[in-house]
Parts: sequence; structure tokens; C-alpha cells
Amino acid sequence: GIPGIFRFRGEQRKSATGFRPRASKFTPDGRTLIVAGRAGTYFSIDLASPTEAVQEIQGVTHNHGRLRSHEKFAISPDGAMIAFIGGQGYFYLVALPSHSLVATVKTEAAVKDLSFSPDGRHVVAAGVNGRITIYDVRALGSRASAPLGGGPRARPLTAFGDEGALVTKCVSFSPDGDYIAAGASSGVVNVYKTVDALKATAEAPPKPVHAILNMVQEASGVAWHPTGECLSMWSSEAKDVFKVAHTATGTVFQNWPTSGTPLHYVSAAQFSPDGRMLAVGNGKGLVRLFQLNHYVD
Repeated sequence: GIPGIFRFRGEQRKSATGFRPRASKFTPDGRTLIVAGRAGTYFSIDLASPTEAVQEIQGVTHNHGRLRSHEKFAISPDGAMIAFIGGQGYFYLVALPSHSLVATVKTEAAVKDLSFSPDGRHVVAAGVNGRITIYDVRALGSRASAPLGGGPRARPLTAFGDEGALVTKCVSFSPDGDYIAAGASSGVVNVYKTVDALKATAEAPPKPVHAILNMVQEASGVAWHPTGECLSMWSSEAKDVFKVAHTATGTVFQNWPTSGTPLHYVSAAQFSPDGRMLAVGNGKGLVRLFQLNHYVD
């Protein structure tokens, strides 16, 4: 349960203090690693310092108490903010590198996932009520929403029902910002054009350009290839449920993974920044690394 930093061709470099990490993410410049878990604090590891200093950060303190878990978070592409998901429909924007609270945002329902747009201007929230909400980050930074129990909420740019979703489990902007992928508890993964989503209203929600129906278990996560040409999706609810779809057509590739691909219960997946590799983690604590021959020179 102790997070460690490793060289690919070397020994362990640094370990943080002993708590059980649930999530870790690099800042976009690769200089800092944020490690968080089900605790009131989280850790910032400065990889650029000679000692790779580990700093324990006192977590989000807000009007109605302290955030008890920091395990669900997203880092903005410019590295300026972290968005932490709280309870009761709240999420919190924290500035980097100061780790100061910038905004407290109340949404319509409990938030399941968050994603920043590539330019950092927008943040999209997936709700337990099957709705997708998009906020202007600059507007959120200029005013915090009301504390628990009164006052107006921060006004979103748009909010709409995710087609066919009772609960929207995951959401992600494409690398170019042109699309938003949303996965539901029913297993459907919808792909929306961002321009359509930003124009949406409750009365006129956007139609997805693709509704990918190849999973019958909940869509636990989605991850875009850095080119935006394909989208991976998976469920943690059943063994070996992992799909890769072609963005332009919405077609799921049938040649991989195969019935013999040892994925087990997939818990996370991510493409490498150059798009040549795909890492897939599972419930056994294993991470398998696959080479994508199409993107290898």
C-alpha cells in the first residue's frame, strides 16, 4: 500500500509515507506526481528536485467540513488546477502549485467522473442522475458556489441528459477537444460533438454521433488515444470486458482483444503519450503493456 516511483531501467527511486493510495497522476509537465487515497490528505511528489521531495498536503477544507477522500480527481491539461470529486454533488477546484482552494461547485447530483477540456477552459461532470454538466473554469475561478444549505449554485454552461443513461459513470474530452465520450451504467458509451454539447439545453439535448453498444456491463472507464483516432472502454464488473472503437465510424475493432487476451477484471487503462503503447491494469494488481503496431514507425 505504499506508492513508489520507479525508473524503467533502474531501482526504486522514492516512496511516499505508508498510506493506501487509490489513484496517482502526473502533472502534464511530468515534474510532479499527485498521489491520493481515502484520506483527508494527499501527497505531491516533486520529481524535478534532487531529493524528489514528498509533500503531504492537507486536503480540501470547505464550508461544510473536510473532504474525507481525495481518490477521485482530474488534473487540468495546463497543470494549473486539480478537480477533486466530493460527496453530495460537490467538486472542488484546487490551484497548483499552491494547493489552495479556488472554487467549491455544487452540481445537480453526485458526481461520478470529471474531465477537463484540452485547453483547460471547460470541465465536464458526469452525474449519478444520468446527466452531463459543463462548466466554464474561468467563471468558477472567479466565484465559488454557495456553501451547503443555501444560496445559488455555480451556473453551468450547459446540462443535458446522457442519452440512454440512468447513471453516467465516466466522461472524457477527446485530446483535440472535439468530442466528449460518456459511459453509462447500462454499458452504452456515447460520443458527442463538443460543439453540440455546448449548445445543448434540457429541452434540446445533443444527439450522440455514436452510441457504442458493445458492452452489457457498466462502462467503468474510457480513455482516448492521443491522436483521437480511437477510444478504449472497459467494465470492471466482468472479466475481460475491454473494447477499442474507431472514432470516425464508432465501430469496435473485432481483431483485438481476443478471447485469449489475459485482461481479467480491467480496472484502468491508458495510452502512452506517443500512442504506441497501451497499458491495462486489472484487479489482480497487474499492469499489462501492449504495443500498438499501427503506430510504431
